[in-house]
Amino acid sequence: MPIGDFYATISEKLIGKFVYRLFGTMDLHTHIRLRPMILFLKDYFNQCSIENVEILELGCGSGVNAFEIHKITSKEKINFNYIGVDLAFKAIEMANELLRAMPDMRGEVSFYQEEAISFLERKPSLKFDIILLIDIIEHVKDSKKLLSLCKKHLKRGGLFIISVPTPLYPKFFGRKFHAQVGHIVDGYSLSQIDEYLQSFNCQRMIYKYNSGLFSNLGCWLYYNKLNFSNNRYFRFLKAVLLYPFKFLDFINNQRLSCSLFVVYKNEK
Repeated sequence: MPIGDFYATISEKLIGKFVYRLFGTMDLHTHIRLRPMILFLKDYFNQCSIENVEILELGCGSGVNAFEIHKITSKEKINFNYIGVDLAFKAIEMANELLRAMPDMRGEVSFYQEEAISFLERKPSLKFDIILLIDIIEHVKDSKKLLSLCKKHLKRGGLFIISVPTPLYPKFFGRKFHAQVGHIVDGYSLSQIDEYLQSFNCQRMIYKYNSGLFSNLGCWLYYNKLNFSNNRYFRFLKAVLLYPFKFLDFINNQRLSCSLFVVYKNEK
């Protein structure tokens, strides 16, 4: 199933439902940057004998990760308890609309429209097996404070699942788009993220670069050169024409890639 196929549940038109079921979300980079997370969690849940998983996601947007993870936990018959937090009202509004349209969600799912640090400080007793930080750290002024608070909410043996842009991101996505999405920093290196997490007694399990040699071209066209119109027909045509680039993300390293995926385990 393509990433974001569940958007078909809230599409009002038949053609929209068909397109979402066939292609998933129209956002090219979502397909590329979420693939490592999905593959990791499929393996992780398959290998771990667990009945319940408690997940917190900060910067959840419209809930794409929640619904993608639910596909995996549903298949593995794992009870999925999830809290998503995002500052954007419209994103949370859409997440809740999707949630209402999917009554078969296994477990408990909640979305909160709130600033991440405020939420963590307001809920000191909550503990999670997994904390998702998928493209949020680069939006936060005090990233060390955010990570420190997250650490207090992560169970021993729990996982931080992190995605961040690398310093190459503005080059291919364009400075305009880079500023438009609210990035405070240009990106992070693996050594920087390691330094942050290891200072909190978290050890890196795996890492993967993505948005590499060939997919960079698709991202450069999609977000940089063809990012001049919000017309829905133009956006649809752009998405369909550049969709094949999601399959071309197979040559990646620190010198080529715009995005970095890392998983850390909380040792203490």
